Amino acid sequence: MKQYIFNVFIIFSILILFVGFTFLYFQLRNIPKAVSVEPGPQEQLIPDIQEEEAAEDVEVENYMTEDEVDSKISQALSTITTETKTIIREVTPQASKNFTYISLGTTYSTINTSWVDIPGSGVYIDVETDYGSGAKVSWEASLKVAHPNGKVFVRLFDDTNKIAVDYSEITSEKNSYEQISSGYLPFWKGRNLYKVQIKSLNTFEAFYTGGKIKIAY
Repeated sequence: MKQYIFNVFIIFSILILFVGFTFLYFQLRNIPKAVSVEPGPQEQLIPDIQEEEAAEDVEVENYMTEDEVDSKISQALSTITTETKTIIREVTPQASKNFTYISLGTTYSTINTSWVDIPGSGVYIDVETDYGSGAKVSWEASLKVAHPNGKVFVRLFDDTNKIAVDYSEITSEKNSYEQISSGYLPFWKGRNLYKVQIKSLNTFEAFYTGGKIKIAY
């Protein structure tokens, strides 16, 4: 009987030890290990992808949207339209001016190196009385010289006041006719007789034709 009790005690003790070791074993397996884990390939790509997406966002911000482009084009067209209208307003008053042309003789030539009157070129003009105080006067003529080394000079002469009209002298060195125009001229007040005078530089024959005064008012 004693032997039987002893054997039961031994078996029971062995069972307790077995259960105890088994429990300890599973407890040890559940303890987390402090292991440094290198990031996998997928985890390494995430920051790079985020950086690339951020760079793309910055580049996109440097480009205008379609609406912004349309707005810029509309502003440019509006500016062009405004400038065009401004130019038209400036030109329109000039287009409404009247012009009068007064003929100054016919064709004439000379070899004289001093000023000579061109016959039949004289006209009486009172600019302010006939055309108004705002009238502007200029003149033009076709000139040529017989030799390439020559030169022809013509001018308007105020025969009433015995003075050449300032800034009226025009010249040419061409051996074929060319039309030359003056700028605006300061005619004296009153009704004065104006003639055309001509001369040659060095006795080569100088030619004049088609002279006329132009009055804008």
